[in-house]
Amino acid sequence: MSKYRSMADALMLSEQDVDFAAMAESTEEFAKLQTADDFREELLDRIFNQPKLLGPGCRIRKLDDKLRFPPGQVTLWAGINGHGKSLWTSQLALDLAFDGEVPLICSFEMAPMATLHRMVKQSAGSDNPTRAWVEAFLDWAHARVWIYNHRGQAVSKKLMDLIRYAAEKRSVKHVFIDSLMKCVKGEEDYDGQKAFVDQCCQLALSAGIHVHLVHHVRKGADENTIPGKYDAKGSGSIFDQVDCGVIVWRNKKKEEKRRSGKDYDENEVDAVLSIEKNRFLEYEGKVGLYYIPGAQAYTEHRGRPVQYDLSPWFPETQI
Repeated sequence: MSKYRSMADALMLSEQDVDFAAMAESTEEFAKLQTADDFREELLDRIFNQPKLLGPGCRIRKLDDKLRFPPGQVTLWAGINGHGKSLWTSQLALDLAFDGEVPLICSFEMAPMATLHRMVKQSAGSDNPTRAWVEAFLDWAHARVWIYNHRGQAVSKKLMDLIRYAAEKRSVKHVFIDSLMKCVKGEEDYDGQKAFVDQCCQLALSAGIHVHLVHHVRKGADENTIPGKYDAKGSGSIFDQVDCGVIVWRNKKKEEKRRSGKDYDENEVDAVLSIEKNRFLEYEGKVGLYYIPGAQAYTEHRGRPVQYDLSPWFPETQI
């Protein structure tokens, strides 16, 4: 039997035990008690001036109203090994940097040289950029693109401290962590996965940044079926915790036909972004893209890579 004779008794005793004066002086907690009117300006902006609040996106315009990356949120980029999720996040980091957002790339599976080489090719739209283009890219990238030069297993505490420092001292606005499994003990470390994703969510909010987290999905019977959020390796809570979750899938069947000289439909998409969760814009669905192998770049128009202007960083004699 309860030690309280009734719920009313319990509530009365609870009220007597609360030191309201001390609570009011605790500004951090007391400030969280707000009336609906406290959100007036933010709500009016959200309803009547939404573009202002959307946050940055990528340079593939068909995604403008489907994917945005505002501060304080976490996006999970998942996919089968070899299906181009790291290629996509590299290109997204490039897009964000060209639009004035400063990215930090923490790739624990790829050397910095490989990451930068890929970004150079994506920016040039070619697998054979000129020396002048590479020099201009490096001049442009100074203090615009940051790299965490560490490969192998990451220590989450050190990583979180580094990200916080980069956000505060280096103006970093987007952090790309590749991948989740390099930050926990393994696929069966469910508690570790949940804790790390929670740390990313808390850090995004407190530091005012957007965290992009790369993750693997299980390979099914074949690679021709687009996976879903339930195919993600490890804890099922991973997709639950993040604000946005996207599966990156490449059309391997079409790629194989192209390589082997077999007939294929050129208009059939090369890749799909399957938006499985999207708290911010609420769009969920599949978006088809094309892929330019030499440039290692995605595009919305077949054969036409995204354009990046580096002319201000070229010597006048080479423009």
